[in-house]
Amino acid sequence: HITGGGLAENLERVLPDGCRALLRRGWPEPPAFGWLKRLGDIDEAEMDRVFNRGVGFVLVVERGFETAVVDTLRAENVEPFPLGEIAEGGR
Repeated sequence: HITGGGLAENLERVLPDGCRALLRRGWPEPPAFGWLKRLGDIDEAEMDRVFNRGVGFVLVVERGFETAVVDTLRAENVEPFPLGEIAEGGR
């Protein structure tokens, strides 16, 4: 569950030492976030940290299990989208 601190701080908490999350922009962002950004003149980093760009829940899935997890979510009428991948390296 993504709470205060945004994606960066929340993902960091669940990853073992020696791993980092590589996020790829482009997931479906609710239109209200663009409106909030413009209205409040909020910079990109603050949008990420405070609003998570519309991401409220993240699953970190072991390689090879992605299809099974996606199929299970879709069977429950939840449409997942990829955020990136986990790689070796510092957080």
